[in-house]
Amino acid sequence: MRKSLILVSMIAIGLSLGARNGSAARIVTADETTGLPSDFTFLTDSVLGQLCNANEDVTACFARPYTVPASLISPAFANGGFVGVNLLDAVGSDTPNNLSDQLYLNVTVVAGAVALFAVQWCWDSDREPNVNICQSPDPDPSGSGWPGAPVPFVPINVVEPSFGFTDLTPFFTGTAGPLAAGQWVIQAQSEAPEPMSFILFGGGLVVAGLCLRKRRFFAPGDLR
Repeated sequence: MRKSLILVSMIAIGLSLGARNGSAARIVTADETTGLPSDFTFLTDSVLGQLCNANEDVTACFARPYTVPASLISPAFANGGFVGVNLLDAVGSDTPNNLSDQLYLNVTVVAGAVALFAVQWCWDSDREPNVNICQSPDPDPSGSGWPGAPVPFVPINVVEPSFGFTDLTPFFTGTAGPLAAGQWVIQAQSEAPEPMSFILFGGGLVVAGLCLRKRRFFAPGDLR
């Protein structure tokens, strides 16, 4: 009975955490791993899947553009738009307020298409002090970078949490950014597992402990 209650509680918590994302047409997640030299950073779209990945200590995860309908673009940005968020190290870390990561977005009108927009992301993870890939108007030497990006550009600075994901949706949607409000969830994780991972791991330890305890108290020899 106790194990069932724990499992039900874990499922309920997971559903409550996912409910906020359930109604979003698109969920974009910028995910950084633990920060070890061999680790990678990922950028995913809930519809398309993984957009790009890169060694987080070497280069940025610069995704190729993809198209979305006008219903996913803010009417305030009918001609497209450019927005960038800088993530600063949390207060209390070894480098408080240091520029750590960047998530930048460029939206342009697709030429010759009706009500279609091209969306392009850049997730630049752990590039201190060379944090100039995403914020550059054209980070790709081939010229396929940010067309029409404003120069100079002033990004938004956000202090990242000690662990888990940062909800960056308000900075990319509505009148603040080119994405339609209520149609997107934008989140970034910097060098820490998300809270749900802790919950599942802790719950697993509890269940394992209960199983061992039951096995100890009801060993086969006790039932003879």
